[in-house]
Amino acid sequence: MGFVAFVLIALLWLYIDFGGDRWGVVEMILRYRKFKILFFVTLVVAFAVGVLVYVTNSNVQDEVPTDIEKVQAIPWGISKMNIPSLWNQGITGKGVKVAIVDGGVENHPDLVGNLKLGFNTIDPNQPTTDETGHGTFVAGIIGARNNNFGIVGVAPDVELFPVKVLDAYDEGNLGDVSKGIDWCIDNGIQIII
Repeated sequence: MGFVAFVLIALLWLYIDFGGDRWGVVEMILRYRKFKILFFVTLVVAFAVGVLVYVTNSNVQDEVPTDIEKVQAIPWGISKMNIPSLWNQGITGKGVKVAIVDGGVENHPDLVGNLKLGFNTIDPNQPTTDETGHGTFVAGIIGARNNNFGIVGVAPDVELFPVKVLDAYDEGNLGDVSKGIDWCIDNGIQIII
């Protein structure tokens, strides 16, 4: 605010100095190189003074919002397919096992309760960590919980099993995909995505 006031005062001074001829002020700014430099330096100094006053003033406080509401969004596609009417009939995916054959799935707040222990075909001794976010995104579309947070998935009560077949570059091979599908069959997975 102080910076703006300083610039306005400088422009007002020029306006008065030129006898109220605003075009004279504009011409002075545009035509004379020395004046351009002086005007630029004045602006920089005024800005620096304004920043210094702001930073050193103990009465200035950053505004931190305290009234943020966390709400859950129903994605457009879910509404468009009228999925909430299925939820109202009790069709929520409860008891259905779905495998996400991808690059892994992260433990996200929207997946708590639905995310189960999966399998890493690349290194069975390592967790199914999602290094690119794609598998977690897919898992959220399918089974994000109806928990007043984030989004809600198509089947909010489904059991999600991450099967990691892709590396950090989303690259994999048919052997790992085949091992992942075999794991799904051996573990009674009903839907493989």
